[in-house]
Amino acid sequence: MAAHDVYGSLDELLSAEALTEILRRPIRSVRREPFTTAGYSSTEAAFEAVHLDGGASPSLISKTVQRGRDWVAIATHDAVDREVWAWEAGLLDRLHGPAAHAVVGAARDDATYSILMPDLSRHLLPDEHVASSSPAQQMQVVEALAALHAEFWADDALGEHGRELSSLALQVGHTSPSSLERVRRQMGTSAIVEWISQGWEQLPEIVDPGIAHDIRALADDPGPVATAAARLPQTLSHTDPRPANLAVDTARGRVYFLDWARPAPALPAYDLLYWVFTGDRHLAVPREALIDAYARALARARGGDDT
Repeated sequence: MAAHDVYGSLDELLSAEALTEILRRPIRSVRREPFTTAGYSSTEAAFEAVHLDGGASPSLISKTVQRGRDWVAIATHDAVDREVWAWEAGLLDRLHGPAAHAVVGAARDDATYSILMPDLSRHLLPDEHVASSSPAQQMQVVEALAALHAEFWADDALGEHGRELSSLALQVGHTSPSSLERVRRQMGTSAIVEWISQGWEQLPEIVDPGIAHDIRALADDPGPVATAAARLPQTLSHTDPRPANLAVDTARGRVYFLDWARPAPALPAYDLLYWVFTGDRHLAVPREALIDAYARALARARGGDDT
């Protein structure tokens, strides 16, 4: 039985009647307009700002993805609209403490799925290509990652969702050359697919060609990586905790993990390394310090000694 109901279309989800039920307060009028400050979306998602009862600022943001243009879903064999499913099934309800999600409603129809979130624009982290997040924000993120991982540590329930969740093997291989070819066959080319392909072409010029060959082989067949990792403790991994997918509310001490398109049982190091090498590009906090802070936070969250 689903923990949350999903509406049959975006129009239904954004009706005054539905929003009255979702927000648990009377909503008299709804105005929608394109949300132009959402930034770049590699899945070509469409965003709308939702203004309630004549408000000048948006109260809510909707995100709609066309399945035929969702390269991540194709690459990770998503058959259930994971971004909707994780909320619908109640998986995200287990986030607590410094770790949070932002989904308040969802819809799906034959061609698309949509999620509805509060407007967290003022809490979004800066573009990692331009500026680094502050030291305090970076520490908040590792605390939130530790809380997420502690909640789902060695959780047998994750094994019951093998069809719905992604996997470590899919994550390691979802940008492989063979995976990109599958994406092209199903949806044609796109800017992100060609950008990743250019990276594979340039890899032998950046590292030893033999190492580049081995990396490509493991990406095309990540089975050995997944087999080795299976011997170690697993948890629920967000798998894409980069600045564009994080909103840090410093006043409330909460980090909102956005874009749950590919949650997977995986090693906690997967998320940690993703954050360290995308969120800390400008080294506001030394990487070793972030890793150490995460280890202490995880120990505390799991009820152990943080020393």
